[in-house]
Amino acid sequence: MSALVEPSPQGIKLSDKLVFANVSSIWDRSKILLLSNKNTSVNIDCNAVSHIDSAGLALMIEWKKWCHQHKKECCFVGLQDQATTLIKTYKLEDILL
Repeated sequence: MSALVEPSPQGIKLSDKLVFANVSSIWDRSKILLLSNKNTSVNIDCNAVSHIDSAGLALMIEWKKWCHQHKKECCFVGLQDQATTLIKTYKLEDILL
């Protein structure tokens, strides 16, 4: 099963897993949604994401980079403990949290 990427009023909403097998399709879909979002601040809702691997972290960094390039703030909402542990393991707190 591939992760779902849906629009939300504040940005995008993700569900399922954010892993190597699906980050490419998630990136493609999310860029379309981010381009259509006119807000200056974008929330990426991760409440329904059950697992994130290192490829998922790389995608999160790309979202941050994309938002910075488009003069938007980017905030990850609802990260599960597994994701925050991984972020801390890779010492990415300053970038992603």
